[in-house]
Amino acid sequence: RKRREVEEKAKDRRGGGNGGSEEEGNLKEKLKEQDLQWREAYDNLLKENESLRSKGSVAEVAKGWRERYEKEKREKEEIGNRLEGYISKSNSANNG
Repeated sequence: RKRREVEEKAKDRRGGGNGGSEEEGNLKEKLKEQDLQWREAYDNLLKENESLRSKGSVAEVAKGWRERYEKEKREKEEIGNRLEGYISKSNSANNG
């Protein structure tokens, strides 16, 4: 949802969805790829989680989820920052 909002804001700032640069296309493609990777990882984690729970290792499950959450959060922030940087750069180019 947040990604869609950022993309829509970028389109509005550019005056619609026409045009677009190669860099923007690359970023969008990377976002799609990352989203797919997260979904696949989530499915794998559900399986792993169930396996650990069946063995009675709740503490291990909690630790694993925390580590994964922190890693994914850092990656998401990095991609968001790059996209925001692109939007700022694009706005500067369009206004200047």
